[in-house]
Amino acid sequence: MKTVLILAVASLCCGAGLAQSPQGASQASPCSNPEETVAVLLADNGRAPIPGFFQKRVVGLGDAAAVGIIQFLGDRKATVSKDSTSTEEIRRVLLIIQIAFEAPNAIQCSENRYPKATLVLLKYLSSLPTAGPVQDDLRGTAEMIEKLKATLKPSK
Repeated sequence: MKTVLILAVASLCCGAGLAQSPQGASQASPCSNPEETVAVLLADNGRAPIPGFFQKRVVGLGDAAAVGIIQFLGDRKATVSKDSTSTEEIRRVLLIIQIAFEAPNAIQCSENRYPKATLVLLKYLSSLPTAGPVQDDLRGTAEMIEKLKATLKPSK
């Protein structure tokens, strides 16, 4: 019930914001607030369903998705040494990263095309005790990001 309520409120807020944009203006800017987007996607420890319009918002995020995830995870940590990130959340984070980089040409903010924060996030996630069951998935995502990185030039 809590998840449904969170998704309903997020949907209403996002819909209201889009409805207020002037005619001819683009929809939500992919550079605007990645933490808000990933917070909805990581709701209920990564078990909440992903609404289609949120998936579309993630496609253009690129490296900003990793920054949003890091901010989201950092906000809820009680201490630096203790991390409560579950295996399900790690799986969801990997899905978010894969979606964020699936169409590199769709990443509108040039500073988010190069996966700097994403590589740091993947390294961090692979070090968590709860990452054991998803190490193969982590390696696969890291390989995908490394291949993409090899084709890109970092923005200055």
